[in-house]
Amino acid sequence: MNQLYAWLRLYTNFFQPSMKLKEKTRSGSRVKKTSEPAQTPYQRVLASPQVPEPTKQHLSQQYARLNPADLKRQITRCQQQLFKLATRPEPATGGQARRDASRREGHRPTTDASRQSEPKRKPSASRHGDRKNRKARQPMRTARTRSDRF
Repeated sequence: MNQLYAWLRLYTNFFQPSMKLKEKTRSGSRVKKTSEPAQTPYQRVLASPQVPEPTKQHLSQQYARLNPADLKRQITRCQQQLFKLATRPEPATGGQARRDASRREGHRPTTDASRQSEPKRKPSASRHGDRKNRKARQPMRTARTRSDRF
């Protein structure tokens, strides 16, 4: 996850331009917004008089070493690894192992006799309609739905 954020930081700060609001004027109920030309955070730092020259030189050297297409590939690779970890199925014996452990600890399963003391509930009509007519849940997408800009 940290590696993904490191690649994203470089890609966003050096290659993703954003527009900053310059002014907002109101005439009646309409609001007119005027923005500055789109610039990357890197370009804004270079144009700023408050940033010392050694810092600007260091950033320029770092920018010269970067390749936006390679950064994008690294980001995509990290995202795919993260997606694989998130969608990894549980081990098949996990549920059985938990049941065995609870039996060893002295927990006993609920029996019909212990349920008799609970009040019986009436079956209520479902708010969402008949379950048989509901749509089947779509599986998670494993591929991108939009094309890559590079």
